[in-house]
Amino acid sequence: MLPIDVPPGTTLESLFLDVLPKAHAQMVPKDATGRFVAVQEVTGFATYTLEIRGNDLKVTEGAADKPDFWVTVAEAHAQMFLDDWMGPRKLAPKSFPKEVIAISDPRILKRLAMVSAKAELALVDLDGERVRLVAASGAAAKKPIDPDDPDVVLEATADTFVRLVEGTLPPEDAIADGKVTVRGKKLLAMQYALAFAPFYPKR
Repeated sequence: MLPIDVPPGTTLESLFLDVLPKAHAQMVPKDATGRFVAVQEVTGFATYTLEIRGNDLKVTEGAADKPDFWVTVAEAHAQMFLDDWMGPRKLAPKSFPKEVIAISDPRILKRLAMVSAKAELALVDLDGERVRLVAASGAAAKKPIDPDDPDVVLEATADTFVRLVEGTLPPEDAIADGKVTVRGKKLLAMQYALAFAPFYPKR
């Protein structure tokens, strides 16, 4: 959840093709530099290629070859997030820090691309379901999309997720304190957390 406008009636298609590019342009500085390519697969729905050039985000249908990142999520789980965003907002923080940096900001992507891993991220208690996505970065993203056998699995409750987003629980502390449980290569989890650390909101 980010402090961006998601108009009533937003669909998964308009979320990717309209809402996210506008949010990126709004949140990323105009003088930002760097080019990255990410592939977003919503299984059962569509696949999109996101090309990021500074504060410009271009979204096209289909999958680019050998991107810097890929993410795959089930359509039902993506829809659950979108419905919550526009409805009860269980996953929406009560407040945001003054400065929020988009995950699509090239400054963050540059650091994340240095971590070669396939990671599963899951919320264990969202409306009684375990909701997950699988993402790959760096050299691992050059391989075909495959949600099985991630290098590391990170699980958290919805409450922990909200605290992470609102800036009251730094990612490295969440892992160290066991608020986020880690299975697999814990070093990779810490590398991801430290990639975010310099840009994490300061309260």
